[in-house]
Amino acid sequence: MSEVVASPSNAESPDLDWSQVRETVRMFRVGVSAIEYSMSTGDESISTLIEAFTKMNTYMKEIKQIARDVDGGDQPEQPEGYEQMLTQLDGKCDMVINDLRSAVISFQFYDRLTQQLNHIASSLDNTADLVGDQNRIFNPTEWSTLQKQVYGSFTMEEGKILFEALLAGDSKEIAINKAKEYGNRDADNLELF
Repeated sequence: MSEVVASPSNAESPDLDWSQVRETVRMFRVGVSAIEYSMSTGDESISTLIEAFTKMNTYMKEIKQIARDVDGGDQPEQPEGYEQMLTQLDGKCDMVINDLRSAVISFQFYDRLTQQLNHIASSLDNTADLVGDQNRIFNPTEWSTLQKQVYGSFTMEEGKILFEALLAGDSKEIAINKAKEYGNRDADNLELF
């Protein structure tokens, strides 16, 4: 993030050097900083949770297999209620496996959200750099380059769809709906780590 030289003039105490462009850049920087700070506080713990839940899912599958493999040893008869206990254990293992899978998928959505917020922060930061540079702000080529850079940095198709719709003149609501439609189709294809 390149820094804009701060003028003592600001919206609270404007003077002849006050500039709405500088205030816009400051507000962009506030947004970028808030996004980056918020993301940094949860990334490590989420990674740890994803790893833990993935391991627990594996352990539950192993426990379930062990329970299925238990045959009562050399005893001619199983203890009373043995089959019912195995059935209950098998069912409970399935329930835990499904809950763990749901938790891992939820964490994956958080990971996607973090990626999207990183992208937003980067885009705002690059826009602030452009707006804050008097040599570039009025140059259409600079804006086109920025737009191509932002578009090229999208890793998820929903972001590209949203970007294209907005640049084509769609309203925010229509653009969001187009991205959501694509995202809903894509959500069923999400795989576990």
